[in-house]
Amino acid sequence: MSERTVTLGIDVGTSGIKAVAVDDHGVQTIEVDRGYPLLTPRPGWTEQRPEDWWNAARDALREVVAHLEGVEVAAVGLTGQMHGMVPLDEGGDVIRPALLWNDQRTGEAVREIGEVVDRATLIRRGGNPAITGFQLAKVVWLRRAEPEAYARLRTVLFPKDYLGLRLTGRAVAEPSDASGSNAFDLAHGTWDREILEALGIDPALYPEVVASDAVVGALTPDAAAPARATTPLPRQGSASPAPTWVSAVCRSAPPACCSRHSRIPPRTLAAASTCSRTPTAGTTCSASRSPPPDRCSGSTTPCSPT
Repeated sequence: MSERTVTLGIDVGTSGIKAVAVDDHGVQTIEVDRGYPLLTPRPGWTEQRPEDWWNAARDALREVVAHLEGVEVAAVGLTGQMHGMVPLDEGGDVIRPALLWNDQRTGEAVREIGEVVDRATLIRRGGNPAITGFQLAKVVWLRRAEPEAYARLRTVLFPKDYLGLRLTGRAVAEPSDASGSNAFDLAHGTWDREILEALGIDPALYPEVVASDAVVGALTPDAAAPARATTPLPRQGSASPAPTWVSAVCRSAPPACCSRHSRIPPRTLAAASTCSRTPTAGTTCSASRSPPPDRCSGSTTPCSPT
């Protein structure tokens, strides 16, 4: 096992993928960007092909690990654009291009939601009124505008969670993305079954919710393939002493920059130490193996908006 380790971070942005490597001291050692098209089939509509995210991520990871000779990859963390809808069928295949956070086609869907669930209830339970950019309105729009596609719908994911599915084979969501859906019960930390059923939407469409710093799983052989020719990413079942873990990572309003390491399997880094926000002034959120007790264990350091 190499004494040098890095954590990889992948950001699914609106204009492209960004992949980085961060060492044990929290120092970014490499950054790679890959772009992909933004589809605008009509004025106010914005879409992207999830397969473009995946291809860009694989390509970016391939270049990142090419620079990591003699360095062990301990974990992969994910972050990305919020509010988008990735519709999947029973086999986990994408039904249609993803609707993005800035898509504005859902005005009628927002009004339909408001006719069933009043604004005050939505705010009390989910923290926000019905909004055109949020995911729930996109699901309602799909049912109204593309009923054949909706009939095939079995799973709804956010953009970064689709990448997590491709990396690990496991579909999950986490609270900070879920809180921007209009379908999440903030008080209980679960999908809001009552609101979904009132709208005639099957709650089973929504994946398991895990903690933002949870380990989602190990890389699948297909996900690890781009790196094998240079620095193989260890994965479950290999001869490596520890698999490469994929973490949901903190999102736009994360509860903490640092993970509680008790949730992370032995000999792996906490990918959630890489945060999409700037740590509060005077604090440190590094991807160290032994986090200071007052930073990560028991109490955590909150992230402040950038």
